[in-house]
Amino acid sequence: MFKFSQNQSQPAAHAPEQESIKGTHFLGKLPYRDYLSVLQISSAHVYLTYPFVLSWSLLEAMACGCRIIASDTAPVREVIEDGVHGALVDFFDTSALYTQLKGALLNDASDLKKKAFERTRNTYCCEVASSKYEAAIHDGMLIREMY
Repeated sequence: MFKFSQNQSQPAAHAPEQESIKGTHFLGKLPYRDYLSVLQISSAHVYLTYPFVLSWSLLEAMACGCRIIASDTAPVREVIEDGVHGALVDFFDTSALYTQLKGALLNDASDLKKKAFERTRNTYCCEVASSKYEAAIHDGMLIREMY
């Protein structure tokens, strides 16, 4: 979770490797309810994957209204349009990641968070996904019957 600590109004103007991690919390393993609560109050959710499959954690962070900063990789681009649902950065570009994190701490970006939430609700929620799955099964059965 990235959040300013109480006495910090701006991040220090140092290079990324010198930046203080005073407002960064490494929480370790949490009970699921606590994990969701942390997502809801986080300033940003950093999701870096290269080049593996998309995981549920990104969709949950989006559904919780997190500001997303993610690697610009094929599975992530299926869910996030850069500048619409979150920010995509090159997996190996630490300066771009730093710039996006700094921006997340200084700017709420409620529009990005709202669009990320809406994307998960309208595309990936259980009801929508299960109806699409059922339709795919039905379509497959119809095709099988034709041959």
